[in-house]
Amino acid sequence: GVRVDATSGGVQVGIGGASASTALLYVNGDTQGRHFGGNNTPSATTGTGAGTGGSPSVTLATGSTDTCGKIIVTTGTTCAASVAIVKLTFATSFTNAPFVVLTPGTSDTSALSGAKAVYVKPTTGYFEINAGATQLSDTLTYEWHYHVLGN
Repeated sequence: GVRVDATSGGVQVGIGGASASTALLYVNGDTQGRHFGGNNTPSATTGTGAGTGGSPSVTLATGSTDTCGKIIVTTGTTCAASVAIVKLTFATSFTNAPFVVLTPGTSDTSALSGAKAVYVKPTTGYFEINAGATQLSDTLTYEWHYHVLGN
């Protein structure tokens, strides 16, 4: 069945006999949908892992949101190792640090492995893509597709 509770904090909708929850929508059972996404637009800045010389830059692809999108980084010169390449700041913070999944979007990005492999550091308000023990190459374009899951 469907259960709707109106409280001073808003409206909660439960489906399938779901028990009380603090979530606005809770489901007790499998779910299926056509599309899932958000409409909050995050911002992004480069870190020293993208270079301290030249003109490092970061762009978010059109339609990128807090929950999914594409990050395009063009490195400058003098890229640093073991520091943030890019910081994506959420438009709306998460309650807990979310899980971030990255997928390379170019052959140069997919070639990052071993000491050049990147890693993600998520927080409730942002996530960083960090350089590994070896810095990125200067003046190259890297692309990552991201999915952010959490609450």
